[in-house]
Amino acid sequence: MIMEGKPLRRSSRVLLFGPAHELILIRRTRPGRAPYLTTPGGGVEPGETWDQAAVRECREEVGAEVIIGPTAYIAYVSTPRRAIQRYALAKLITLDDDVRHGPEFENPARGRYQTVRIALDDQELDLLRPAELVPILRDFGGELAAEARGLNPTVP
Repeated sequence: MIMEGKPLRRSSRVLLFGPAHELILIRRTRPGRAPYLTTPGGGVEPGETWDQAAVRECREEVGAEVIIGPTAYIAYVSTPRRAIQRYALAKLITLDDDVRHGPEFENPARGRYQTVRIALDDQELDLLRPAELVPILRDFGGELAAEARGLNPTVP
């Protein structure tokens, strides 16, 4: 069912793999909620491509320079607002917590954002949101990590 009058939000997220095939995730701790894990990513700004948004969000949220690869998963979210979430494979180049920035870090009321490295067989992966990514990563994470490892920068 299409909800009239509400704009569709485009969200570009990444399955970011480090050199040891570990996932680079964000541990979110919000007041009054149990901690959970999420992937780096966020809204696609006007004039931005999905890949440009993914690169920007990785830099802002985890201080990562990345290479973006193919789409690995697409989700449609209907509540609390309509959104298309695209999850691309990404390869970590560098990681520096000191360059993270944005509203997530400027407003303490939003909780804590901690960059973490999680092995694909780590039980903590069960805390990942959205939960439907967990079985995909458990079953195919090794293959996705290998594909991400083979990504190379594109030459325009």
